[in-house]
Amino acid sequence: MSDPGTAAQDVVGVFDEGFNQLFVLARPLRVLIRDGSKLMKHPIETGGTIADHRVFEPIGAELHLILDPDEYQNTFQEIKTAHKDNKKLTVQTRVDTYANMVILEVPHDETGDILDTVAVGLKLEEAIFVDPQYAQLPPEKVAKKSNSSTAKTGQKQAAPATGKQNSAAFDLVFGNGK
Repeated sequence: MSDPGTAAQDVVGVFDEGFNQLFVLARPLRVLIRDGSKLMKHPIETGGTIADHRVFEPIGAELHLILDPDEYQNTFQEIKTAHKDNKKLTVQTRVDTYANMVILEVPHDETGDILDTVAVGLKLEEAIFVDPQYAQLPPEKVAKKSNSSTAKTGQKQAAPATGKQNSAAFDLVFGNGK
């Protein structure tokens, strides 16, 4: 079972961003793909419910693997490294290819039934990471002119709250002094 040349025969494959197959010495036993959505429902006055749109959930995958008895420790470390490094992976099955997958969990099972190796159940989920972009807001677009720039104001000390600025929650709990 330790022949890496058999990797091309796998029905399910896990690939890195360069489309190089990972975990070559792990045999996929089963994959479960979750590709679902939520229906946004709202109650109405008559007691019924209406739906106005659907939100698609990230695609999830549960991949059950059995590791090669001769290399299970190295293969498990390779899986853990991909998990810890937050690598974007592609899972290819018989019917579709799922990109932008990250490993969420790496549970493994060590039992007497399989003394010479380890079974691993990878839990993956689609994740699309975005880089935030920041831009200067011109002073004329800011509602309160005092918030338009903090670059030249230096450090400021907060002023204590006056009676009218006290918390509404504080007034509810302790009374407002009336």
